[in-house]
Amino acid sequence: MVVDAIDPDLPASLSHKLITDIVRKDWQHDGILITDDMSMGAVYNLGLCPSSIRALNAGIDLLLIAYDWEKVYPVLDCLQAAQQSGQLKTLQSSQARLQQLPWKNAKIGFQKAATQ
Repeated sequence: MVVDAIDPDLPASLSHKLITDIVRKDWQHDGILITDDMSMGAVYNLGLCPSSIRALNAGIDLLLIAYDWEKVYPVLDCLQAAQQSGQLKTLQSSQARLQQLPWKNAKIGFQKAATQ
């Protein structure tokens, strides 16, 4: 969904103007924000990798990829590369919000699995 009055160029879940400037700052919402399915029209057509990066940088905490589940691992690879290259700016804020949830040991970021 695009909110023309706020950001006519981007779907709501990718819009820094909407997510950070309005929801986080003006409304002072410091809870978890989750996208609608990133596999759906307006976002999917912009590309899942750049859209996922943009959503997280806009202030989203969790990405939902449900309809096209085969895209989950490519998006995770993309986000890991984005984190390593410094493209993801808000992971520490997301981690702080997620740690307020019942699962206190939530980890944000992308780490290689331990090898034996």
